[in-house]
Amino acid sequence: MIRLTALLTLGVMATINCLHADEIAEVSIDLLHPTQAFIAHDQVNYKLGRYRIDRQKLFDDLCETWGQGDDAIINDNSRSTDRSSFRCTLSDQTGFRLQDMKTAVRGPQGRLYLTDGHHTFSTFADFEETGPGLIVPVVITHDRSDLDEAAFWQWLQDNDLTWLYDADGQMIATADIPARLGRDSLADDAYRAALYFLRERVWNRPQPAMPFAEFYWAQHIRSHPHLQQPDLQSAQSWLRWLERITGHMLALPADTVIGPNGEGPDAMGRMSAEEVRALDSLVCDHGEPGRLALALAARGIPATCHALGQHAEHSIVLSAPDNDVTGLSWH
Repeated sequence: MIRLTALLTLGVMATINCLHADEIAEVSIDLLHPTQAFIAHDQVNYKLGRYRIDRQKLFDDLCETWGQGDDAIINDNSRSTDRSSFRCTLSDQTGFRLQDMKTAVRGPQGRLYLTDGHHTFSTFADFEETGPGLIVPVVITHDRSDLDEAAFWQWLQDNDLTWLYDADGQMIATADIPARLGRDSLADDAYRAALYFLRERVWNRPQPAMPFAEFYWAQHIRSHPHLQQPDLQSAQSWLRWLERITGHMLALPADTVIGPNGEGPDAMGRMSAEEVRALDSLVCDHGEPGRLALALAARGIPATCHALGQHAEHSIVLSAPDNDVTGLSWH
């Protein structure tokens, strides 16, 4: 397996044109092309909030991105943009855990199209310390640079490597896919966010892995009028909506079609009622702010353990005037 640095600037375009399938390319995030138009902004918001209060998590995720496990060794001088300033405990070898790495396809004119990692790399792109210029690795699973634009996108569709739907579940054209990653480019799908927050609480990703599993569940949920997205301006409104979705998912008959090939809810990862975890841990997790609380803080929405009638040593305070979480702090 060849490992190449492919920065895709004018000066190194020849390098990217030398890539072949099953290689690892190192490329700046701003030169990776999305294959979907929507992401869950609150999933990205959660990670941004987490990084700002838990620096270790940022470096752990960087190690995982490089296929070197999810445990980093850092110090006060470690910088996320300097790989020599921190270590990964599992291995120093890029791709040691290839299954953890994000994937891309080489398309027309040597462009790299991301097929897994839209949320992870959008988070890095939107995080002020890393930014869109951060160099990240991707596994090149296919080289289809032989195809023209129309044939390439048709090939992506035929191989379930693109999601051509909007946040209302309507088909979109390939021309509607943004050119770059990040929340400023990729629009928000709250239903996709709901499935993220419910993952490992109500359902797990199907095994073997299925592309766009969250989106298939989201398509099903949005098709039911009683589960329509409410005004999500508080932790309580989010939790009430998630509770309705949970009840619906658990009550679905086993023969309900969810997946692209007729897969039912159990094949799509639904847990049994006995396995379901309490949803209020999304706001207050053992006295600490949970995933939903951190995501809401990024939008300037307070969410604390006290709001759920629980005691916490810490709560979230948002002081940044632009509703960013740079002012996120513990109190």
